[in-house]
Amino acid sequence: MVLSDQEKELRNQLKEQKTHLKTVRPSTARMRKDQHEIKLLENRCQDSSIKLNALQSQNKLLRKDIDTWRKQLKNQSRVNKGYSREINKAVDDIKKLNTQTYNGSRFC
Repeated sequence: MVLSDQEKELRNQLKEQKTHLKTVRPSTARMRKDQHEIKLLENRCQDSSIKLNALQSQNKLLRKDIDTWRKQLKNQSRVNKGYSREINKAVDDIKKLNTQTYNGSRFC
C-alpha cells in the first residue's frame, strides 16, 4: 500500500512538473510557429518602412515644387501689379487726351 501511494504521489509530481515545463518553455513546434510569425511581421514592417520612405521622398519633392510655384506666383503678381499701374496710367492719359481733344474742338 505504501508503494502504491508513493507511486501516485510521484506520478502527480511528474504531471505537475510537465505542466510547469509547458507553461515555462513552449514546445519546439510552437517556438517555430512563433519565429515564423515574427519573421512575417518583420517583413511586413520592412515593406511598410520602404513605402513610408518612398512617400516621404515624394512628399519632399512635391513640397519643393509647391515652394517654386509660390515664388513664381509672387513674382507674377508683382509683375501684374506693375502692368496694372501702367494700364491705369495709360487709361487716365487717354481720358485726359480725349477730354482735351473734345474740349479743344468745341472752341475752334
